[in-house]
This record gives sequence, C-alpha cells and structure tokens, in this order.
Amino acid sequence: MPDDSVFEDCTTGTFYGFTDDKNNEFHPGDTFTIQWGAYDDYTPLNITLARLGGSLVNDIVEFGIFSDSSSLYRSYSPSPNCTLEQYNWTIPANFDTTNPTFNLALMNATQERGTDGNALSGFLAWSPIFYIRDKASATSTGTVSTSAIPTSSVSHTLSPTAITGSSDSPDDLSTGAKAGIGVGVSITGLLVLGLLAFVLRRRFIRRQPASSQATTVIPIEEEPLGKPELSAYLVHEMDAGAPHARLPELDSER
Repeated sequence: MPDDSVFEDCTTGTFYGFTDDKNNEFHPGDTFTIQWGAYDDYTPLNITLARLGGSLVNDIVEFGIFSDSSSLYRSYSPSPNCTLEQYNWTIPANFDTTNPTFNLALMNATQERGTDGNALSGFLAWSPIFYIRDKASATSTGTVSTSAIPTSSVSHTLSPTAITGSSDSPDDLSTGAKAGIGVGVSITGLLVLGLLAFVLRRRFIRRQPASSQATTVIPIEEEPLGKPELSAYLVHEMDAGAPHARLPELDSER
C-alpha cells in the first residue's frame, strides 16, 4: 500500500505509485496496487492491459464502479485535494512473461469497444510503462548489473594460483585414474590384435579353395570315330591238323 501522505493533489486519470522508471518491476504472483485520480462515482470503468503503441491485450477489470463503500473497487481521499480510485490486481502465477513490457488503459465501459472502427473507443488514460518478469530472470539481471566491474579490475582478481590450479597436469592424476587408463589401453590393444587376427584368417580362408582346386589339364588328342578293326593277332585260323574233339555218343542201351 503506497504512502498516502505523498498525495497532496492529484489529477483525474493520472496514475500514481509508479512511474516509467521507478517502482515499475513486478513478478507473477505479486499484487499490483493500481490507483489513479478519480473520475466520479458512477461511471463504470474497464482497466485493460495493453502494449506500448495502443495494442490491447485483455481486460483486468470490466464495468467496475469505484466508490468509497466498495472494498474491491475502492475510492478514497488521502488528502483534501485528492481522491483516488484503486484496484489491487494479483498477477496470475502462470502469466506469460515472454514480452515483459506493458502499460494500462482506463476505458469508459459504457462505450462499446470498436465503435466507428475505433478499437480504443471509450479510452480515458494511459498508465506509465511497467514490467512483469519471472523472478529468476529478474534476479539474474540484478546480479549482472550489480556485479558489473571494469575489465581492469577483473584482470586483477585472477591470481596465478587459480590459473595454475585450473591446468590439467599428469602428476595430478589419482592412482585410480592411472589404473583406469592402463586398463583401457590394454583392452584397446587386445581388441586391435583380435581384429588383426580375424582379418588375416579371413584372407587365408579365401585363398585356400583357390589353391586346392588348381589342376593341370592335359590335352587329349581326339581320334575320328570309326569301326574298330580286329587286330591281326586276335584272328586265329583253326588248325586243320589238330585233332577234333568228339562228342560222346549216347548209350542206346540206356
């Protein structure tokens, strides 16, 4: 809740409590107290979230009638010369902060938006710009800005010890690391030897069938086919003087 003592005089339609460069940083889940110089206690208002340049995003309040008897749409006088209208907007936790720059538009709700082709029909006043960012990004941005120091100062903060400690030296390896490296080298060597033996064996197997199947072809002279001639040595004339074998006679008495 802003300090009411700062409002001695206020102007109708002028927003109070934040400016373009002060008190204008908000986050999802925050409660944003929106207040402006009052118009009257009977005109319903729309409070519309907008982008710079007049692009309307969505309504935060629709047909809100502000009066001193309402706790939601509040009207109060922090000083004799000032009457403010106020609405407490709780920014949704899932609010899209991709483009964090916004402002607000006060609109007369009795005038239909888009009348006569005017998207801003019923417009009354613009608020200063403000930002809705994720808390993480806001914290990161703040850290960068507050830690920014000249380049020369950064160079002085780097000590020789820190630079030496960041280098990787073989002497700094632990016994376990050395053992691991040894095992890895041994396994790699065995794999290479196994692969080499496999390749040599395949080459030997590929060559073996070719050598075993090699035969010497001896040409054979072909002779023309014809009637086989009897050899003179196979033909024998029967010897006329040779005794003839006699067949035994059958015994007639039998």
